[in-house]
Amino acid sequence: MEILTAFLAAVAAPPLTVGALWLGQRRLLFRANRQRVTPASVGLPTVDEHILTMADGTRLIAWWGKANPGQPTILYFHGNARNLARRKPHFERMMQAGFGVLMPAYRGYSGSAGRPSELAVVADGVAILDFALAAGVARHRLIVYGASLGAAVAIQVAVQRRPPAVVLLAPFLSIPALLQRVWGGSALGSLTWDRFESEQHIKGLQCPVLILHGTRDMVVPVAHGRALAKLMPDQITYQEFPNGGHNDLYEPPNLALPHLTNFIAGLGLTATAAPSAAERRIDVRST
Repeated sequence: MEILTAFLAAVAAPPLTVGALWLGQRRLLFRANRQRVTPASVGLPTVDEHILTMADGTRLIAWWGKANPGQPTILYFHGNARNLARRKPHFERMMQAGFGVLMPAYRGYSGSAGRPSELAVVADGVAILDFALAAGVARHRLIVYGASLGAAVAIQVAVQRRPPAVVLLAPFLSIPALLQRVWGGSALGSLTWDRFESEQHIKGLQCPVLILHGTRDMVVPVAHGRALAKLMPDQITYQEFPNGGHNDLYEPPNLALPHLTNFIAGLGLTATAAPSAAERRIDVRST
């Protein structure tokens, strides 16, 4: 899965000045692998590549494996490193369960144009959700999912578009809260451009939420997931994995997939009305 290790290690390094960190913080936070490959070339023949044009003209790459009839589609926001090809196992396990997976690459990742920022990736995420609706995915069968940094993106997208459910894997409270862990103070956090303040945004969610977190996570401490869950105890299902780290919650002995499928099965996805024409309006084009 995805990691924030490089970012946290860099800010903890003694030779790095606050000024240098301020100037280069987005390169540290968004560890983009720009290589573009096709789904078929990595062994995903039933996954299609889409090129989506955002409202500002930026073209993004997204991979989409369709859901089985009657099953939900998962709009998956990845973490801060690597490219789409490294997410092959996520496509395989979720599609084997019958779910569709729509995974956009952030700006600067996997052949997507542009440069990432919090404002840009969240706006892109909203537009891509609208693209999925316009392409025929029913609103009541579109689940927003985010891993690590992607969890922060998922929360903000879901606040704006109100999906039937949200799944968060290894979410953090905020970037300043992560930095406080290595710097022991709040001064550095005040300098960050991309704060991703999930502890504030999550309060705007109006749907069931599943949080998956490993107690041995050395990148995003489990205290972050626990704290988020306590903010909305009646709305959030929290699942902790005693043997889980940051990257292995779907691998033995953790086996997060049954918890995901059980959560989705309990949603009653067919109970919600289909989206209206106004709700399906989009700002992106697939080419």
